[in-house]
Amino acid sequence: MKVITAAAVGLAGVGLGAAAMTAGVAGATPTASSEGAHRPLSASMTIAPSDLFATFQLSGDVSTRLGVNGVAAMSACTGEAGITHWTGADSGAFHVRHTAPVGVSSRIEVSEQVSETATTARASQAAKSILTGERSCQDEPAGHWRYGATHTVTVSGGKATWMAITNGDGRRGGGVVVAVRDNKVAVSDVTGPASNASLTTLAKQTVSRLH
Repeated sequence: MKVITAAAVGLAGVGLGAAAMTAGVAGATPTASSEGAHRPLSASMTIAPSDLFATFQLSGDVSTRLGVNGVAAMSACTGEAGITHWTGADSGAFHVRHTAPVGVSSRIEVSEQVSETATTARASQAAKSILTGERSCQDEPAGHWRYGATHTVTVSGGKATWMAITNGDGRRGGGVVVAVRDNKVAVSDVTGPASNASLTTLAKQTVSRLH
């Protein structure tokens, strides 16, 4: 199986090779604070195609699209705002979208945004605010998609909360992960067949990459 990397959005001439996946966001290095220097935000902190093969039992190639500092909307529960709405307009951000086949006729899409803040306290507050918005979609009228119960995992000094999606017809339809570690925040929206085990693994992977 191979990874097909699509043209990037908002990269301003930065390529999608190894350099792009490890470089920090230009102009987004956190300012000095009483906490000391934080590791600069980089594309390597986003979910990689290799993370997804076993997690979602992919059956074909992964198509990946990466962007820098663009506006990638979250779910309607949060007003379809981008992650920097909570981390701050001056914060750097990466957004990546992976799509791949699962089984014979299904597809999975994982759309993730990763951003940083000046302090760990601000990152924690941003994650809480995002999660509060997402939770507003846990209570929806019959026939409308909704999020299920919240589940939280802790990994290497960070934590992530995930919720599964139930479609209006009662079938599972993906989920969402909100993660925070140090001064980094990540949100992953999953569309397609995703079990509780898959979402738990994705949550752990998301936190682990925010190092």
